[in-house]
Amino acid sequence: MKPRRILYLLAMALVAYFLYTNTQTETINTPQSITHKEIFADFADLSDNNIPEATLGGTFFTTEIFFPGDFTGDAGDEFYVTMEDGHTMYTQRYIIQKEETQPDETAKLVYKLKVNWENFRPPAGKYESYKFDGEKWAQVK
Repeated sequence: MKPRRILYLLAMALVAYFLYTNTQTETINTPQSITHKEIFADFADLSDNNIPEATLGGTFFTTEIFFPGDFTGDAGDEFYVTMEDGHTMYTQRYIIQKEETQPDETAKLVYKLKVNWENFRPPAGKYESYKFDGEKWAQVK
């Protein structure tokens, strides 16, 4: 066999190996988006959320949630929660992040508290706003 034929066969074998290894179909599990309803349900009751101590022995309750207009509930999105205890108002900024999982587990999205402001409310008209009256959520128009 001539050396040129051997080189061509090696080159073809290398190309075939490269195509085989790089075209394996792997399913990428994208995590399920977090919906408005899930966030509303979590913040209707603040007992399990990371909130500061209320002044004068009061209890904080959620008054409003603000979503940016392009909120999809995916990693990187953020939203704001306003809460009051009758004397003090706090606004907390949350960012949705992908939770680290084992390679064989499905990825999951969670939201993490990033900033806590006292006596601050996001500007009106810039966000979709939902008020909570203690029983149900209503969009502010």
